[in-house]
Amino acid sequence: MDWLIDTWNEFTAWLYSALVALGEGLVNAVLFLPVLVLESLPVPDFLNSASLTIPGTVSFWVGPFQLDYGLTVCLSAYVARFLLRRIPGIG
Repeated sequence: MDWLIDTWNEFTAWLYSALVALGEGLVNAVLFLPVLVLESLPVPDFLNSASLTIPGTVSFWVGPFQLDYGLTVCLSAYVARFLLRRIPGIG
């Protein structure tokens, strides 16, 4: 009777590992699909030749006010707010 229990334990361990692998594969496929679609879109020609130059009067104020850090913090806060509001019971 012990061999039956051992066989059942081996089967359940195999089934669990197979389901975990299947779940990981599905998650990877779902996350990889948008990347694949975005990478397959062609880039317009005007974006390849576009150059962004900031005038001297603007760049004078960008340094002291740390605009790059401030924009990063604000954008991160908005993304966190968006994601947290999607969680049931919190948002």
